[in-house]
Amino acid sequence: MEIYWLASPLTPIDWVILLLTIPLLLLAGIALFNCFWVRIPYGTPLSFPKISVLIPLRNEEKNIDVLLPALLSTAYPEIEFILLDDQSIDRTLQKIKNYSIQDSRIKIITGKNLAEGWTGKNYACHQLAKQATGNYYLFMDADVIPSANAISATISTLISHKLDFLTVFPKQIMPTALEKEIIPWIDFFLYTFLPISFITWFKSPFLAAANGQWMFFKKEAYEKIGGHEKVKNTIVEDIALARNINKSGLKMRLFTGGNLIQCRMYLDASALRAGFSKNVYAAAGYSSLNLIIFLSILFTLFVMPWIGIFFNLKWVIPLSIILLIKLSLGLKFKHPLLHTLFLHPISFIKALEICLYSLQVWKNKTVQWKGRNLNA
Repeated sequence: MEIYWLASPLTPIDWVILLLTIPLLLLAGIALFNCFWVRIPYGTPLSFPKISVLIPLRNEEKNIDVLLPALLSTAYPEIEFILLDDQSIDRTLQKIKNYSIQDSRIKIITGKNLAEGWTGKNYACHQLAKQATGNYYLFMDADVIPSANAISATISTLISHKLDFLTVFPKQIMPTALEKEIIPWIDFFLYTFLPISFITWFKSPFLAAANGQWMFFKKEAYEKIGGHEKVKNTIVEDIALARNINKSGLKMRLFTGGNLIQCRMYLDASALRAGFSKNVYAAAGYSSLNLIIFLSILFTLFVMPWIGIFFNLKWVIPLSIILLIKLSLGLKFKHPLLHTLFLHPISFIKALEICLYSLQVWKNKTVQWKGRNLNA
């Protein structure tokens, strides 16, 4: 590449590279600032308000023996664990009953038949909240693995920052190649396209994100936004709840889990495919156009430079910015660097296939999750 390139008249390919480089620089700035801004919950509470840990369970027998020993190791004194068995057909209920015999802090409730107009998880969380007696509600998923001081650090952070709502994106455990290729896209979307600090500073519903794997509410805040009943038919309920927090003028902040709060989202490839297929099209607002536009933007910005470098070395400029973004996020959020850096185009193709499959199953009304049919 000639040294005088930038001073010479721009060719059409130069203009393309320039037009791609400008938004990539902006996104790199967002990603780097997020790496600085997003922290792990920390501290020890000075007081111990009562916390209700609320966990919906449907066919979770494979997670119970990891979840409950980790959860019950917490030394927080004022706490109750309310587990709702949502009509499981495996050994979930039997397993949680065995743990409840050993620990009196566990309360088990049996989920009611799914009410009309509700999604399964939202109805389960609604029933859990009705049984809670704490001043704070922690909604968490069965695939989360909290450390012994995760709850103490979370309540300490919420109180010290004077927050009404705190959500954590756990560190993802990714033992298989497919997980290493697909799961990091969650952090990539979140931390590259959303200025996380704006969630705290501004109350716009468009600048809202949350993770249903770990959502910590002040009881008053949860009730003020109408709880899960307000979002009862929403698939991506965590984002909807965060938007309602902002609409209500309440204060929220997003954190990362680090080694404090970890999660393995899916135990096999079929579950991964089903889970993403359930959420992707819903996150696009059930709009084919929205999904296609977003995928086109991703391809143009983050895949085209990988192709272009084989034809013109000038593509090294946008490609270097992409690698900077991926490296920064990979180091901050513990992504597997081989996959996140050098297998990025391949992982995009696999993610693209899942997105298109999500579009297909929603259009055909054949979406299923944990044995239930879902409809948009």
